[in-house]
Amino acid sequence: CLFAAIMYSVYTVVIRLCVPDDKEVAVPLMFGYLGVFNMTLLAPALVVLILASPSTFHNFSGQVLGFITLKGIFDNVLSDYLWARAVVLTTPTVATVGLSLTIPLAFASDLVLHGMVPSAMATLGALAVVAGFILVNVGDGHCEERLRFALDSAGQSARRATEWLSGVCVRLEP
Repeated sequence: CLFAAIMYSVYTVVIRLCVPDDKEVAVPLMFGYLGVFNMTLLAPALVVLILASPSTFHNFSGQVLGFITLKGIFDNVLSDYLWARAVVLTTPTVATVGLSLTIPLAFASDLVLHGMVPSAMATLGALAVVAGFILVNVGDGHCEERLRFALDSAGQSARRATEWLSGVCVRLEP
């Protein structure tokens, strides 16, 4: 679980470094390349899985494939695209903390749709999440300058890491 969180934070920061703004890089094109990369790497694994256990996929009809595709488009593609846009338009921290707003929104939807009143502790936690989101957005805006200063003062290894990350980022024309 900790490894997944670390990889998520790396992914978020690399998106921000590789896609500084909407004018330089087309976010849909970046996700298109990411999809081709994943398909190229994962298609052989899927073929091996199908050949190793054909009974698992015997009820796999075209209709099921269509529903899986629709769910993937709306559940994964759209949400990832909107999240990446939030990273580009704000910062990785604001976009990630913004994801935590699903907690108070879930409480609100349970209250409205099902009449389930959250406990006092749950309400206090939801208010803390909303307050945290507000405080992150009210920041003074100098965090990126402080980060650059810290990287500059950290020495050559930080510069080399930054140069390496910049080399990883492939500039895509929109």
